[in-house]
Amino acid sequence: MHSWIENNRETIVGILLGMTTVATAFATFAGGLWNSTSVANYSKAIAEINHANTSYLEYSQSFLQQQLLELQMELQQKTDAEINLASKTIEQETNALKKEYEDSGEQAEILMQKADSANGANDKFALASALYAIVLFLGSMSLLVHSMRSKILYSTLAACLFIVVFSWMIFLPMPSL
Repeated sequence: MHSWIENNRETIVGILLGMTTVATAFATFAGGLWNSTSVANYSKAIAEINHANTSYLEYSQSFLQQQLLELQMELQQKTDAEINLASKTIEQETNALKKEYEDSGEQAEILMQKADSANGANDKFALASALYAIVLFLGSMSLLVHSMRSKILYSTLAACLFIVVFSWMIFLPMPSL
C-alpha cells in the first residue's frame, strides 16, 4: 500500500489540486453571490432609511402645523369644539406619519441585519478561497521538492487542510440564486 501511494503520489496530488481548484472557484462564486445579496440589502436599507427620514420630516412638519393651528385658532377666539375638531384631524395625520416613520425605521433595521449577515457569509467564503490557495501552494510545493520526506509533508499538509476547509465550507449557508 505504501509503495502504491509513492508510485501514484503525483497523480493523487494532481487530483487534490484539481479538486481544490474547483472548490476555490465554487467558494469564490458563492462569496460573490453573498456579496451581491449584501449590497442589495444595504441599498434597500439605505432607501428605507431615506424614506424614514422623509416621513420623520413630514411628521415634524405636521406636528408643528398642528401646534400653530391650535395657537392661531385660540388667537382668533374659536370655540373649543372648532379647535378640537381641527386639532383632531391634524393629530390623526400626524400619528399616521409617525407610524410610517417608525415602520420604515424598523424595516431599514431588518434589511441592515440581512445585509450584515450576507456580508459575514461572503467573508467566510473569501476565507475559504484564501485557505484553498494555501492548499494549492502546498500541493504545488510537494511536486517541486526533491526530498521524499518533504514531498510527503507538503502533500499531507495540503490534503489535511483541504479536508478541514472543505468540511467547514459545506456547513456554510448557501446563497440563493
